[in-house]
Amino acid sequence: MKSFKLLFVAMLIGLSTVTYAGNELGKEPTAKSVSTFVQQELTDDCDEYFDGDESKVYIEFMVNKNNEFIVLSTSAEDRAFDLFIKSRLNYKSFQSASIEVGKTYNIKVNFQKKFKA
Repeated sequence: MKSFKLLFVAMLIGLSTVTYAGNELGKEPTAKSVSTFVQQELTDDCDEYFDGDESKVYIEFMVNKNNEFIVLSTSAEDRAFDLFIKSRLNYKSFQSASIEVGKTYNIKVNFQKKFKA
């Protein structure tokens, strides 16, 4: 019984650590400037990379000391779509007062296909 309690306490400590770390990494940037920047860079030629009418992709990024946008990872299922996002965003000049240099952020991006008439 004593070992069960010890195991339970250890699991609680482990879960609280994971939850704390998840909150830090998953912190959403509040500035509209990030959304505007991503939208401007990814508006063209993205229709060919996803099936259906829309796709949601999470982008994990940071800004380096040279104020350049760095994509760390994406949730894109297609490797070509992942490379497209990274090629369009990586090392582009970006500056925002609400984004700390070197800190990791996540943003959700909704892609919708453009229908041509």
